[in-house]
Amino acid sequence: MTDLKSLIAELERAKEGSRTLSDKVLLACGWSYEPNRYGPGGPQWGGGGLWTDPLGIGTAASDPRPSPTESLDAALTLVPEGWCGGGRLVGLPPYGMELLATDGLKVRLPGPKLVSSSGATPALALCSVALKAREAA
Repeated sequence: MTDLKSLIAELERAKEGSRTLSDKVLLACGWSYEPNRYGPGGPQWGGGGLWTDPLGIGTAASDPRPSPTESLDAALTLVPEGWCGGGRLVGLPPYGMELLATDGLKVRLPGPKLVSSSGATPALALCSVALKAREAA
């Protein structure tokens, strides 16, 4: 697994989101992946595995799972509890989060500490700042 500082740097350098980058973010945020598990997409169908969210709810690799580096709604779900409304429903922005448009996209996230980050897209910037909040907690 990629260490958090390297992943944050990778997010800040990325030009666009991707499934591969999103999977790294999901793993850093408590998701797990079990390859070659039986069921939809399992080895009897040529590969696959099972993704499980931090609450223990699984989804087959062939099924849609969040892609936080490509979707702002998915990225919002990564904001940790206690950080300006983290843990709210998808689609509702965390209270107090600031999206700043200066020299690219910057995000400031107030909470127990103030963390900020930047990215080429709102989703990338929010993923990066959510990881920084997790690191600071």
